[in-house]
Formats: sequence, structure tokens, C-alpha cells
Amino acid sequence: LSMREEIGFLKGEAGEGQPLTPLEIEELKRLCREYCDNLDPTSVLNIGKLTLTKIKDAFAILKNLVLEARSTNNNSNDTSTLTNQVLEENEIIQALQNKINDLTTSLLQREHEIAVLVNMNKKQETVDVNIDCNTNDNAVNPNINPKTNRQIKSNQIKSIQQQQKDKEQAKEELIIQRHLFGVPPPNDKSIFDDAAASFEWFRERCSLNKSMEENRELLKDKITEAKVVGERANQSRKTIDYLKTSIESIRRERVLNGLVGDNKIDEEESSEEFSHRQAIEQEKIVYKESFEKLKILKPEI
Repeated sequence: LSMREEIGFLKGEAGEGQPLTPLEIEELKRLCREYCDNLDPTSVLNIGKLTLTKIKDAFAILKNLVLEARSTNNNSNDTSTLTNQVLEENEIIQALQNKINDLTTSLLQREHEIAVLVNMNKKQETVDVNIDCNTNDNAVNPNINPKTNRQIKSNQIKSIQQQQKDKEQAKEELIIQRHLFGVPPPNDKSIFDDAAASFEWFRERCSLNKSMEENRELLKDKITEAKVVGERANQSRKTIDYLKTSIESIRRERVLNGLVGDNKIDEEESSEEFSHRQAIEQEKIVYKESFEKLKILKPEI
């Protein structure tokens, strides 16, 4: 501004001035922001032609910038707290997932061990009953009648077969005596050829089956409850973000209405803002309760 314009304004020659158009208000906002962003302490806010209306609007814009800065600072603190809580929640969910993976791996390992035991039980020793005729001929007295030699060979074969049969019977008796968790082997030995069928035979007759089923159902209930609590916590966090955004929108609308209508900006909290803040506090309580519940469920799963 020139010295002449400043003197004219001080003398009251500029008058009240016409209300600013929306474009002039946007330009004035831009000039105020540039002035605030300028770190030079000697910088000057140049708003063009000085009128009382323009000065009032400039002060209103500067005040709104201060309120927005304060609101942003408060929101950043709340966001930091929620971010820490979200990180802890994600750690709990990841720990639950790792626990499920460990249980699945353990179950697969037990199935593999059972399959190995089944294969060990169905392995049978084989004995070569083919006798070298030349060796047997050398072991038999050549002076004996050939018919007697054949009888000796037949007796040797029967003796070997009987020994093999006795070994197999003794092995089966040993298996019966050493039942796996009290479950006897099936009469149908073909079940041993299928690992899945063998495991099903064991699972249906094992005395631990009932406890395993109860623990499995209990674990499923705990996992389901953890998922529900986690979803409730996420919903509360989203609701809190929505309510904060709504409060900011109400404040901006109130400030703009004060600027356009040339009315005094009401700094008191409206009933709508108050209800939103109450809702935020309620959602924070729900979020905290859900988070504490997840911390309790973590060691149980």
C-alpha cells in the first residue's frame, strides 16, 4: 500500500466497503496463508485496498487458521494414541494366527507319526525259502536213497515255514499286547494300507478322542470370540474417526457462515458437537473393553 492509501483509510475515506465476493474471500485466504507460512518476522500482510469489511474478514480468517491449528494438534495426539492401540491389536491378532498355524503343524506331525507306526506294524519279515539244490545235495549223504533225500528236503522246507509262521504269530501277539493308547489293531489288515483309514480307526476308538473333540470345540469358540471382539474394536475405531470428521465439518461450516453473513463467530460448542463428543467417549470405552478382552483371550488360544 502507498502512503496516500494508508492516510486515506485512517481519515475514513475508504468507508465501510462492500461485502467481499467468494472469489475475493478465497484470494484473501490465500494471502493470509502465505503471510502465516512466511517465517520472516518483518513480513507484512498485504491485502490490497484497505476497507473495514476486508480487515474484519482478514482477522476472521486468521482466527480460523489458529483454531484449525489447535484442532489439528489435538487430533494428532488422539491419532497417536489410537495408532499405538491399533499396533498392539495387530500384534495380538498376529499372535493368534501364529498359534493357529502352530496347532495345525502339530496336528500334521502327529498324523505323520501315526502313519509311520502303521507302516512299521505292517512290515513283515520275509525269508527266502529257496534252497540251493547243490548245497542241499552236498549236505545230504549220497549213500542214502534219493527218496530219503527228497524227504529230508521237504522236512527242511516245512521246518522253515513253521518257524516263519511262529515268528509272525509272536509278532502279532506282541502288537496286541502293546496297544497304542489302548486301541487294538483291526482284524482287517488291509486298513493298514491306507494311512487315512488307519488314523480314522485309531481316532474313533481312542479314549482321548472325547477330550480332543472338547478341546477342539473350545478352541473354536475362543477363536470365534476373538474375531468378534476384534471386529467390534475395529468398528469402534472407525466410528471415532467418523465422529471427529463430523465435528471438524461442523466447525468449518460455523466459521464460514460467520464470514459470509458478517456475523460474529460463535466459539461455544453446539449441541451437535457435544453429542458427537459424548459418542466418541462412549466408543472409546467400547474400544478399550474390546482391547482388554483380546489381551485376555491371547494366552487362552
